[in-house]
Amino acid sequence: MPKEKTASGRKAELLEKLNAVVPTQEQLTWQSVGFWILLNYSHSPEKPIKAARLAKICKSSGAGGVVLSIRDHITRQAVAEALQNIGLPCMEYIPEWARHIGNTRGHARSAEWSVVPTELENPADWDIGSRKAIQKALKAGKEIAWLPCYMPVSNRPSFEYIAKEDMYAHPLAQLLDNYYDSVGKNASLILNVPLNPEGQPAEQDVTTLLHLGAQLTIDFKEDLAQDSGISATQSLDTAHRPENVLLSEGDVYWHSGAFTKPVELVLDLGDDYDVNKCVLMEHSPTGQQIERFSLHYETPKGKWQLLKEGTTVGYKRILKFHEKRMRRLKLIITESRGFATLDSWQCY
Repeated sequence: MPKEKTASGRKAELLEKLNAVVPTQEQLTWQSVGFWILLNYSHSPEKPIKAARLAKICKSSGAGGVVLSIRDHITRQAVAEALQNIGLPCMEYIPEWARHIGNTRGHARSAEWSVVPTELENPADWDIGSRKAIQKALKAGKEIAWLPCYMPVSNRPSFEYIAKEDMYAHPLAQLLDNYYDSVGKNASLILNVPLNPEGQPAEQDVTTLLHLGAQLTIDFKEDLAQDSGISATQSLDTAHRPENVLLSEGDVYWHSGAFTKPVELVLDLGDDYDVNKCVLMEHSPTGQQIERFSLHYETPKGKWQLLKEGTTVGYKRILKFHEKRMRRLKLIITESRGFATLDSWQCY
């Protein structure tokens, strides 16, 4: 009879299977865009639409790309060329490997995993990627894969254009919540923008989109972590030192090495600054590992005070908190799938 595996053996086998699942370059590119505008247009216009204006609105909204749900081929081609002229990527459909979050209300999971079962009984289930959920799926004979999540929401009550809904366009505050609850939680935001018969968003929608772009520019105007000092309680080697998370160029990142106990990284901004958000990014090409973490800041009395606690990081995690004056921050990674990595740590 084959020898029964020990608990540690089963754990090691599960981690090996999880860490073998990594994204393709196409999936990484999709996740790097983060915020997509979906132009929804089902009309056949009597005359060419103002494609250049439409492209400019999309870029000014802060979106990193555009999905063209445009039925008329000539119109779709014109908009694609206009987007190309201003350097905004576009596609005609959402990739089949991208995973719907399971709702259109703009609510993300507190733990959003990119490694999930390829078959889900209910895409809206709260836990689909934890070790327990993956173990259950594997035991049932299901496969797992890298299936990055997207959150589809509309900027008005309906996904199609309805003139009487012009006065009910969603306010800026709601769109910002949608952004932080998707892009800020390891998901992509697909913001549906229905176009009127002339092939343009309603003026109310244009105003809100422009305000959204302006607010995102303000929110992420200056990374206070640039040129800061940083240390870690452990690193894989000198090529994967903690300073790499502050570098914006090159394929360098911090790697913890074998994860046997909580790992701490301390960031010193060099002076006191008012901070209300941090952005963490794992090194996705090596998979998604971080399972639980906490973020702290040092008070004027030299004590560490908790700012935020979280589970997954993934491609991007934006941690918002009440603005506080601080110089030093500490990130404690308490649980991980074998090791931990960070591509970037930013403060705003």
